[in-house]
Amino acid sequence: MKPESGSLTRHVRKHRGEKRHICSACGKGFYEANVLAVHMRIHTGEKPITCDICNKKFSDPNGLRSHMKSHTGERNHACNICNKTFFTFLCIEEAFKGAQW
Repeated sequence: MKPESGSLTRHVRKHRGEKRHICSACGKGFYEANVLAVHMRIHTGEKPITCDICNKKFSDPNGLRSHMKSHTGERNHACNICNKTFFTFLCIEEAFKGAQW
């Protein structure tokens, strides 16, 4: 079965490092226009994604996905030193920076 030519083209561009969609605000490049559109929300402050539980708003789906762990208690990231678990890897980094050695 032959893949769609558009998806194959996008796939090849990723391997070649062809970031054809450039942010006019900061110059960061993206492989796909839809990813650039989500990125632009950083600059515009637009937050169209809302948590159904607490109504907190987010600019991208990943922010909401990470936030939902605070409601579910899901902690999939463990420290390699003490095995304490955290919501995100970023939380581990923040705890590590503040650790008293």
